[in-house]
Amino acid sequence: MKRHVLSLLVTSAASVCGMNAAYAQEETEQRSSASPSPGDIIVTARRVEERLQDVPVSITVFDQQALDRQNVFSAKDLATYTPSLTANSRYGADFASFAIRGFTQEARTTTSVGVYFADAVVPRSSPLSASGDGAGPGQLFDLQSVQVLKGPQGTLFGRNTTGGAVVLTPTKPTYKYEGYIEGGYGNYDMKRVQAVLNVPVSDTFRLRFGVDSQDRDGYLRNISGVGPSHFADIGYIAARISAVADLTPDLENYTVLSYTRSKTNGAASKTTDCYAGNAASVGTSGPNVLSCQQIQRDRDAGDLTVTNWLPWAYQKLETWQIINTLTWQASDNLTIKNINSYGQVVQDQAIDLFGVFVPLSNTLTLPTNTAPYSRTVTVPSQYVGQGWGSDTSIAPPGLHSGQQETFTEELQFQGTAGDGALNWQAGFYYERSLPLGRSGSQAMNGVLCDSEEEWANFTCTDASAVTGAATATGSRVYNVGEVAFRNIAIYTQASYKLTSKLTLDAGLRYTWDKTTGSSTNMVVGYSAATGWNTPTFSCTNPALTYGGSPGTCMERYSQNSKAPTWIIGLNYKPIDDIMLYAKYSRGYRQGSVSPLAAVGFKTYEPEKVDVYEGGIKTTFRGPLPGYFNLSGFYNNFQDMQLQVSFVDTNGIAPNLPSGPAIVNAGKSRIWGLEAEAMIKPFDGLTLQASYAYLNTKLLRFIQPDLSTQPVGGYNLVASTPVQGSRLQFTPDHKLSLTANYQLPLPDKIGAISVGATYVYTGSVYYGRDASLPNRVYSIFDPSDANYDTQVAPHYSLANFNLNWDRIMDSAVDLSLFINNAFDKRYYDARSLSGSRGFTSRYYGEPRMYGAKLRYSF
Repeated sequence: MKRHVLSLLVTSAASVCGMNAAYAQEETEQRSSASPSPGDIIVTARRVEERLQDVPVSITVFDQQALDRQNVFSAKDLATYTPSLTANSRYGADFASFAIRGFTQEARTTTSVGVYFADAVVPRSSPLSASGDGAGPGQLFDLQSVQVLKGPQGTLFGRNTTGGAVVLTPTKPTYKYEGYIEGGYGNYDMKRVQAVLNVPVSDTFRLRFGVDSQDRDGYLRNISGVGPSHFADIGYIAARISAVADLTPDLENYTVLSYTRSKTNGAASKTTDCYAGNAASVGTSGPNVLSCQQIQRDRDAGDLTVTNWLPWAYQKLETWQIINTLTWQASDNLTIKNINSYGQVVQDQAIDLFGVFVPLSNTLTLPTNTAPYSRTVTVPSQYVGQGWGSDTSIAPPGLHSGQQETFTEELQFQGTAGDGALNWQAGFYYERSLPLGRSGSQAMNGVLCDSEEEWANFTCTDASAVTGAATATGSRVYNVGEVAFRNIAIYTQASYKLTSKLTLDAGLRYTWDKTTGSSTNMVVGYSAATGWNTPTFSCTNPALTYGGSPGTCMERYSQNSKAPTWIIGLNYKPIDDIMLYAKYSRGYRQGSVSPLAAVGFKTYEPEKVDVYEGGIKTTFRGPLPGYFNLSGFYNNFQDMQLQVSFVDTNGIAPNLPSGPAIVNAGKSRIWGLEAEAMIKPFDGLTLQASYAYLNTKLLRFIQPDLSTQPVGGYNLVASTPVQGSRLQFTPDHKLSLTANYQLPLPDKIGAISVGATYVYTGSVYYGRDASLPNRVYSIFDPSDANYDTQVAPHYSLANFNLNWDRIMDSAVDLSLFINNAFDKRYYDARSLSGSRGFTSRYYGEPRMYGAKLRYSF
């Protein structure tokens, strides 16, 4: 596969024209702080260059300067400033995933929001790992632009996605010898270094090099005494090399090679809610339940504290991609492009999912990665009690959490006819994504081993210190597998001017998808009574019998799906500065396999959505230049891929662990509106605003019938969506207000500007667990017995920045920033363990501030 890919990359290429969204500005050696007018903003939402105000798509566009001023460097940061865009960072910022307009990525379904870099879709992450397919670190530097396209983009873009697309366009090599070096420092010992060098080697060949590295200590203090002292840290390096060769006046080759590596302690959650009536598995009932005790200890420990019980907690992410681009201007009316790419993603993690840890004694014997493979730690006195630890997600012995390679090929034709009245394009798309090897995860409950060798052999010799009582038991749920994808599509789309003011748009795509997978799922049981080094083994699937090796628990499965997607719309421009549009589109997300899912639910069917959208785009000129864009939409969602959790409370299959699964069990509707505006009241002042409102409702939820499924002893569907409720992980309101003012100073002083942004994020519905009782004890208000753990409350953030460009007419720029200036506490994700009776949440970032100094040449 690799030799085949490298051969293709040498002999063919990928288009340079796709997704190049840019602010069309005159070349200047100075960085202007003024916002461009809407007529200057060029986007490629329809894979051809068009003015933003001429495109019948709801789009939010950022240039690199806007990202730098707001210190935007992650998926979470980008989502903060974009209406209808959210980032689910439950597994940490590096493993985040995007959602747009309520279309989320449940567990490890295929992504609902496609991420594209340099006109190619980013490599798939493995379905064996909880990652977000392109929303990781190291992407948001030296970019020409970022475009966020809202709504289904299933006609012109590679993967059929129901939510939308995030398009990242790196800066192409230019004909100028130029570059910059930038250093930054901030609180939590944040250190960031960037450097870019552009070299015009000749009149027909030019190169560009870039690197971005950032380290920051974690802002979450671990109070357990076990594992890292802090969590939510940053540690990545990203590098990029790009080259453009003008082979002939009509033939251009563009190649981009990008690489990112990140290693951190990972995310950590805080136990925030306990359910006193349902905690037999973690302690006594009533107020003495262990998770309730955990909450009180965390309250006593102070702000921004978490509790970790995993001694070697970490997260690692390594990804690289090469994209080769060939564009042939065959004639004035025909352009032929070939787009292919190859990339790999390797992920590893060992994280504590819930943050509940109560050891028995005041010392613990814990494993290490080096001889003698164990160490003794002292546990703070307030943590000495009945021992118990919550679930984990750990890379299996000798394997990765996820490892996947992806190859894509796209051949595209674009043309015009009828003196420009007809603009058309057509193409072929192929994607093949294969595992680099078997990968997966383990969930540890109440037991740890004291050496890497024992870990690999499934034995433990000294786990009683962790688990507690002499009769204590523990278990390890072991899930390993691999998944392969094949996606093929053909498509066409055209715009035809019916009159000088009225245009018809229509497009059609047909997609064939196939996914195959296999997995080994088993449970390893441990008991202090029988000896930790003599575990018992059983296949997770009760229909299989463990035969002495993990291979006897292997299952294989596949899923095929195919569907047409389309778009049809009308655009009307009564005058040049006003455009009205209406369109109807069909979105589709493929069915797939889920190796980590509950027994009997390893595959799921595709989902589809019908979207009706209308909007207006207006441009203001004269003394108050600016723009105002408004769109409204209604989505009819069918066969939704929803996540549920299955539990065995009868004990019919004693080794059957509870677990999540994806089921096609939903029908919903989503309607809302999005507005974006910019105005310049007077010279130097720019005001911008964006707002999104989402009204979501699950119209129908079909409860899986466990009596007809070969699922062993499952008898309860827990963590279910609630019919009639809002959709999960989607704020109902989102508002961003930004003001930027450039002081009227002489050029010899430089350009000084100050900016402020206010961001409001509405409440988010998290869903419920059917196994939880109503009474709850909460870290937010321990006296409130009716606290609603199903909803995250709204919050507001204020960010400020000051920029001094060309200091005293030099080549030096200074930037100061402060985000979450008033140090607001909020939570941006949640974990739920209903069978054990507690909820955990993830802290949002506290106040972050720093300074950056850049030298440009």
